[in-house]
Amino acid sequence: MKYPTLCILDPDKDRCLREEAALDAAIAARGVAANGISNFGACHLARVGTREFPAIDVDGTLFFPREKGGELTYEALCDFLDMLARKGIVRILPR
Repeated sequence: MKYPTLCILDPDKDRCLREEAALDAAIAARGVAANGISNFGACHLARVGTREFPAIDVDGTLFFPREKGGELTYEALCDFLDMLARKGIVRILPR
């Protein structure tokens, strides 16, 4: 089965890596069937077609946090995963 890929996009390398770690922790805590990655490279970010960061690319669809420009926290990412599950974009694995 193919899992959706959630890619954090953030031009700030250190913040992006912290956000990726928070995403990995949130995916594990929520038991979400998804792959989490991140990208902070200028060329990839330019190809995304937005100048608003951070953003989360979910298989080609961009999502933006409510608070613009702020760091994506573990709590915010858990809320985001819950929303994706409610909308049927990701599923929760049985434990």
